[in-house]
Amino acid sequence: SKMAAAAASGADVSKWVVVYPAYLNNKKKVSEGRRLPKSKAVDNPTLQEIVNVGKALGLELVPEPQKAYPKDFTQPGRVRFHLKKDDRTPMKENIQNKQQLLEAIALGISKISNRATSSGASSGSSAASSAAQGGSASKKKKGKK
Repeated sequence: SKMAAAAASGADVSKWVVVYPAYLNNKKKVSEGRRLPKSKAVDNPTLQEIVNVGKALGLELVPEPQKAYPKDFTQPGRVRFHLKKDDRTPMKENIQNKQQLLEAIALGISKISNRATSSGASSGSSAASSAAQGGSASKKKKGKK
């Protein structure tokens, strides 16, 4: 896939910055991969949202849906962003480094007004986990009797 992506953009994407959805997810602990303060992170961001916001920011990017974050392989996908030109100057003045990129993306996602939040409408996997939580709650009630 690296070959295909590199061929598509004529660039070596292995040097590009990698962003996993977990970096932006306010449902994650820092130990689980969150890289932003909760105040800036967003509810369960999806790969597609990161791609859409990245494009809206005018950044070159390559989605890698088959890659998964080692700490959280339940949510596959990551995006590579072209932050720096070959001479190391930023592509975008307002995004100098990875931290600013993460903040810009999270901000962009938080502004998507009609996004499916943690109800699980977007990914399906979170819907399953909330159903599972409901199941465990009912088990607890049975135990109390």
